[in-house]
Amino acid sequence: MKKGCIALFSGGLDSALAALVMSEQDLKVYALKFTAPFFSKPLAEDMLNILKKYNIELLEKKVDESYMKLVIDPKYGRGKNMNPCIDCRVYMYGQAAKLFDNTGTSFIVTGDVIGQRPMTQNKHTLYRMEKEAGLKNLVLRPLTALKLRKSVPETEGIVDRSRLYGLCGRGRKAQYKLAEHFCIKNIPQPAGGCLLTDANFSKKLKHSIEAGENSFEDVELIKGGRLFRHVSGSRLVIARNESESNYLWNKECDNIVKLRPEKVSGATGILIPKGSLCIEEAASAVAYYGKGRDTERVDIFFKTGDSSGQVAVKPVEPGTIGFELI
Repeated sequence: MKKGCIALFSGGLDSALAALVMSEQDLKVYALKFTAPFFSKPLAEDMLNILKKYNIELLEKKVDESYMKLVIDPKYGRGKNMNPCIDCRVYMYGQAAKLFDNTGTSFIVTGDVIGQRPMTQNKHTLYRMEKEAGLKNLVLRPLTALKLRKSVPETEGIVDRSRLYGLCGRGRKAQYKLAEHFCIKNIPQPAGGCLLTDANFSKKLKHSIEAGENSFEDVELIKGGRLFRHVSGSRLVIARNESESNYLWNKECDNIVKLRPEKVSGATGILIPKGSLCIEEAASAVAYYGKGRDTERVDIFFKTGDSSGQVAVKPVEPGTIGFELI
């Protein structure tokens, strides 16, 4: 068995600790971070420095469009919202295993802790996920290993089981103590961060999927603010804050219309047309979410592809002009 592992790495504390515990056992450790429209938060500089200090190489891998199939129709169901956590983990196991040959590794490491999350972090589900991925006993969970059966790297002597841990439950004290051992000063928040667990985003995504708008590009657009559907079928996304305004304005997608107020502060919007191009209605809705709401006219600059222009519109509540809030 090759003396190396791939640690699934979210950037949260548990996944970092799992990788670091393995690095103390004279193993080559790769930290594999997946990115997708649902989870793409960059790693903090402190965490990058910790990985470098312990000679852990960071690998980043984008999920492919096939990932949407398991979001739309997960084999093992969803959590409270649109999160197909079990299917997602099986997918990640499989993708990580494809890297074994090129990295000289032979097993997978995760930051799971028994009892921390009800859907995926119980013995039965942990074993089922690795079996489904064709990796039975090839997934090691260093933080909770003493509560589980031995993995292959343990039985073959690649990993010293006596140097692993038996954490369980939702408490974090043991993790904080272990973080001190590895000199992690800025404790990252529990990773989470997956939009599929967010109720508001899940509602928008479910609506989009039902309308057949289920590409990664669709996801990238609807995560930028409030989502409205026009009677024509067009979609309008209006930012809720400055960060979302910047996000929407910098999006580069085909067949979208960007809109923003010219002389007053206000939200950026993106119109995704379907059928007739309702720019003036969209502009009026965008104007409603700015400081010009109570004025007679607001100048809205719009840009689509290489073309641009400006319209002066009366700010109008979206629901009164055919835009339904999703």
